[in-house]
Amino acid sequence: MSGNYFIGDSLERDPSSLVYLDLSESLSNYEQLADLTSCSALESLEYLGLMSCNVNSHGFRTVALSYNLRNLKILILRDNLISDVKHVSNEETDMKKVMKLEVLDVSKNKIRKGKKVDPMFANTVVFLW
Repeated sequence: MSGNYFIGDSLERDPSSLVYLDLSESLSNYEQLADLTSCSALESLEYLGLMSCNVNSHGFRTVALSYNLRNLKILILRDNLISDVKHVSNEETDMKKVMKLEVLDVSKNKIRKGKKVDPMFANTVVFLW
């Protein structure tokens, strides 16, 4: 896996302060995505770029509901295989433990025009097409 990363504002290289991670065109399967979302070292991450990583709707749901990625502010999933952004959370989802995104980019996916997004993204700027 290759990609770009940015570690906080400090001069120290403390991995717990990782705030920017762009793995666009780096992930090729769901297992890699699942490993990423289960990594507790990413708890401080604010930006995650996953453009052209073959992420489908199931993978999108995995990212969106990841406890380790709950501090994300910007999630870029442009040009993937996502077709459903409406059915992410359910009545059992603890909304206090999921991300509160400011920006979600799911443009250039398989989402049909007119589709709605999950209520968990009610306060998020969402780019669909």
